[in-house]
Amino acid sequence: IVCFHLFQTLVKLVASRDNNVLLGALLALTSLAESSECREKIGGLSIVENLLIVLQEYDLLSKRLTAELLRLLCVDPRVREQVKVYEGVPILLSLLHSDHLKLLWSVVWILVQLCEDPEASTEIRVWGGIKQLLHILQGKGTFPPWLTLKKQTKKKKRSTVLLSEAYFHFLTTCCAAVTELVLNDTNAQQVVQENGVYIIGRLILPNNKKNAPRTDLVQCYAFRALRFLFSMERNRHLFKRLFPSDMFEMFIDIGHYIRDITTYEKLVAKLNSLPEEELKQIVENIESVNQDKAPTKFIGNYAILDHLGSGAFGSVYKVRKHSGQNLLAMKEVNLHNPAFGKDKKDRDNSVEKIVSELTIIKEQLHHPNIVRYYKTFLESE
Repeated sequence: IVCFHLFQTLVKLVASRDNNVLLGALLALTSLAESSECREKIGGLSIVENLLIVLQEYDLLSKRLTAELLRLLCVDPRVREQVKVYEGVPILLSLLHSDHLKLLWSVVWILVQLCEDPEASTEIRVWGGIKQLLHILQGKGTFPPWLTLKKQTKKKKRSTVLLSEAYFHFLTTCCAAVTELVLNDTNAQQVVQENGVYIIGRLILPNNKKNAPRTDLVQCYAFRALRFLFSMERNRHLFKRLFPSDMFEMFIDIGHYIRDITTYEKLVAKLNSLPEEELKQIVENIESVNQDKAPTKFIGNYAILDHLGSGAFGSVYKVRKHSGQNLLAMKEVNLHNPAFGKDKKDRDNSVEKIVSELTIIKEQLHHPNIVRYYKTFLESE
């Protein structure tokens, strides 16, 4: 009974406007929440709404302690449900713009736990969470601390190493969040569309810089995220050209949706032991799936990003409209092919018929399971 009243009192103090009282309550609750028994009792009280208010309105220290407490409490499904009810997802995502690693780490781990609920996973995507996580993994916004520190004393060097390790642990957490998110097919599709295979693929590469922290754990988490993406059949074509055949076989043999991170250690060891030439080839392979790379050429208003294949009548390319973001497939047909006619008159008649048929397709053919046709255009030689 005494313990229960203690928990109730501390939870009430979280609503205090006195910053010192609030910090004291948060510290006490965080310490107590380390115990599963206490955590369960705290989670049964109405605390989440006030925690979310602190995350929105208070100073950095209060936010950091609150995020850590909420991370511990989110083990409890009742707490995760309250986070949803009180619209906590957009509040949490707004904190991803912070440059404080401990706060970021706690927030992302909360998101990882929320992903257990399919509705919350979808909500994270809807509020732009996938884009934000990939933005972080790409190194934009939150930069590795060792990149910004140059001349240092021994003490500062020690601090830099610790910061570097903290940053790598944060990256593993972001990879874990993406891994959980891609269990939803629509989420997985967005990860691919947002250049996620390339962004995460870069994280599997070893860090060979002198005195650089070891990145094995980041590599394991990145491999796991890629393997989860590969488990979706529609994504598998993206991976066929990433690895040498023996590594690709190891990658496949791991199996679908295997969470145990130690399962990926052999894959990382294999990658890190590759000769420089083979590693260089993998780097080039990863670069080849980069959707943001400079286009090879333009056809009309479309940037050619990749050659998908060729047939008797022409070639198919992956393209992006010059002023847009959506990826499209374009078929370029050579009208001088004998199949279109022996002379200009025959070719013009053939083109007219084709354009007429395509116009009918555009106007009448609309089905969710059939690729949509957008337009046809002619270019002079």
